[in-house]
Amino acid sequence: MLKIKGIMLFLIITSTFNVYANDIDVYVNPGRDVVLPVTLDGFALNNQLINGQYFWAHERVGTSSEFARSQTINNITLNMVGTDSTFRLLFNGNGRIWNCDLGGNDLPQGFPAPNLSGISRWRYCGGETQRIGFHLRNNTQTLGNAWRVNFRTRVNRVRIVVPPNVTIQQVRFSINHRVQRNNAPRAINVGTPDRITVHIIQNTCTFGANNAAVDINVGDITPGIDGPRTPLDLDLTCISENNEVGTAVHVGSSNDENTMLATYRIEDNTPANVNDRAANVFLFRPNNLRINLGQVYDNIFELNNLEYQVIPSQINEFDPHDNTAAQFGVFTRSYNVRIDYF
Repeated sequence: MLKIKGIMLFLIITSTFNVYANDIDVYVNPGRDVVLPVTLDGFALNNQLINGQYFWAHERVGTSSEFARSQTINNITLNMVGTDSTFRLLFNGNGRIWNCDLGGNDLPQGFPAPNLSGISRWRYCGGETQRIGFHLRNNTQTLGNAWRVNFRTRVNRVRIVVPPNVTIQQVRFSINHRVQRNNAPRAINVGTPDRITVHIIQNTCTFGANNAAVDINVGDITPGIDGPRTPLDLDLTCISENNEVGTAVHVGSSNDENTMLATYRIEDNTPANVNDRAANVFLFRPNNLRINLGQVYDNIFELNNLEYQVIPSQINEFDPHDNTAAQFGVFTRSYNVRIDYF
C-alpha cells in the first residue's frame, strides 16, 4: 500500500458598480474599457444675474484645457461621456427651459422671451456634453439686470480605461464645476468638486485550509483499480484591497463591473515534486469533466465543488510531465490553483 503525505495547495494570484455622490468609489478590473453610470452631485445655481453677453457653466476633469473631458493619471483614463443638465433663461422672472439639443441652430422665434430680437444665434448648449449656457453673437447686446438664469448640471456616465499591466491600486479624479459670467475673462470653480476614486481590483484569494489533505488510501488502491470520487472542498474566499467581494459560491463570471471576472487553472508545482512511487490523482468538475493541469477554466464556482479520484498505477507507467493529473507518491506533492482576473 502506498503511503502518501498530504497535498499542499498554494494559490498564485495575477491581478485582474451604482455609486454614490459626492465622493464615490468605482471598482474596475485591469484590462477593461467600460462605461459606467454614476450618481454625482453636480452643481446648480438659481437666479443668477447675467449682466453680460454670455453665461457658461461646465464640468471639467483635470486641467489640460478649460473644457477638458478626460484625464489620465498613472495610465488610467477617465472620460466624461454623459451629463444630465437643464438650463433656464429668465426675463423679469419669466422664461423657458433651454433644451440644450439645438446644436447651434438658429434660435426659435421669440425664444426665450421678449427683447431678444437682436440676437441671431447661440453658440453651444450641453445636452450630452459637459457644457451648458449661451453666447450672444453678431451683435453687441448685453443682457442687463432683467435677465437671470437657473441651471443644474452633473455628469452621469463616465468611461474608464484601465491597462492590463497596471500596478497602482487606485487613482482619484476630481470633476470641477466651472462658471464664466458677467463678461469675466475666465471661468472659475464653483462649489465642491465631485470626486471619483477608481479602485483597481487586486484580489487576494485563499483557501479555507491551505493544507487540504488528499487521502489516496481510500478504497482498494491496487494498481489498475480506480478509487472512488471524493469531494475536495477548497472553501475559496476572495477579498479585494478593502472591499469584500465574496466567496467563490457567490462570485463568478459576469459582464458587470464590481463583480470578479476570472478564469482559473491548476498547475503542477514542479520544484516540489520528486517522483518516486506515486499514484495519479485526477480532479473533476461538477459536470464530471476531468480537469487537465494548465488548461484555463472560466467558472470559479467550481473551485468549491471539485472532486478528486485516485488512480493507482505502477511507477513505470507514470509520465512526470503528464499535464492531465497531479501525481502523488511518498513525498509531498503540490500544485497551484492560479486565478487570472480580467
